[in-house]
This record gives sequence, structure tokens and C-alpha cells, in this order.
Amino acid sequence: METRTLLLEKNFEVICKSGFQATRTDKVALDLGITKGAFYYYFKDKYALGYAIVDEIIYPNYVGHWQKILESNTNTIEAIINTITYIKSKSNAENIGLGCPLNNLIQEMSCIDEIFRQKLSKIIDKQLELLQKIIQKGIQKKEIKPTTNTFNIACFIIASLEGSYTLGKSKNSIDVFEASVQSLLSFISNLNV
Repeated sequence: METRTLLLEKNFEVICKSGFQATRTDKVALDLGITKGAFYYYFKDKYALGYAIVDEIIYPNYVGHWQKILESNTNTIEAIINTITYIKSKSNAENIGLGCPLNNLIQEMSCIDEIFRQKLSKIIDKQLELLQKIIQKGIQKKEIKPTTNTFNIACFIIASLEGSYTLGKSKNSIDVFEASVQSLLSFISNLNV
């Protein structure tokens, strides 16, 4: 694996556990056997590394799930439910206390750094845009009630999913997280015609 990718992935792991501000990129580099000079060859500073993590790891991960639904021809409600179920399956009793990387960074960095805020907001905006298109496609295919407000439902899905992570993290409970997600899935299943 190339040095830049190693730095991105390992620092992302540490950020997920400790937060961005507490992450020591010099220590991560040292643990990987990478010199400070090599780090600065790829990233001018810690913030540049953080921006790259948002753009290259977090953005594709959070947007990619919804993009796949939009490009598929499967039943809309079933596809949304399957996607959220897949996302839910990535959490377990060992990692639920870490919460959601996107949500954590929004909470930690949006009020501190404008570039972080813009990049993280872009991810939320793109998820909302894709979900609105997915829901609209479901309406056109007569799979979702025609009176459904695509923006409101997209916001509710993202807010509920992120809120589920927050509840699970605050209680350090996979059961609380799963109960919250299950309520969201029940709501989505009732959008059908």
C-alpha cells in the first residue's frame, strides 16, 4: 500500500477513536515507520490530512450507498431499507461507543474550522440530494406515496440515522442504536403506496 494511503487510513482510524484534535499525526507516522519528512511530502499539515480524509474516505463512503440505489432499478423502499440495514450491520457492541465518524467530526470541527465545516456539510448536502432523487424516483415508479415531501423525508432519514448513532454512543449500547434504527426502518416501510 502506498505511503499516502497508509497515512490516510491509519489517521482515520485514530480520528474515529480519539477525535481530530487529539490525533497526533507525527505519532501515527512514527508507528507506521514513516518519517516526518515523508508525512510533509504528502500533507502540508494536520489539517490538510484531515481534509483529505473527509474528501477521500468519508465522502465516498457516505455518498456511495445512496448513489448505488439511485443507479439501480430495484424497489425503492426495499433498497433504502437494505442500505440502512447494511450500514447498521457495521456497528456492534465493541464499536458503537465510537459513534459515527461523520457526525463526530461535524460536532468537533464545524465550529472550529470553516473548511472542515464546508466539506462536512457537502457530504450531508449530497446525501440529502441523492435521497430526494431516490424518493422522487420511487414516487414516479408508484412505489412511494405521491404526496411524500422528498426533502422532508430525506432530512428525516439522515437525521434519524445520525441520531441513532448519537444515542448508541451516548449509552454505549448497541441495543439502543438498533432499536432506534429499527424505528426508522418501520417508518420507511410505511412510505409505500
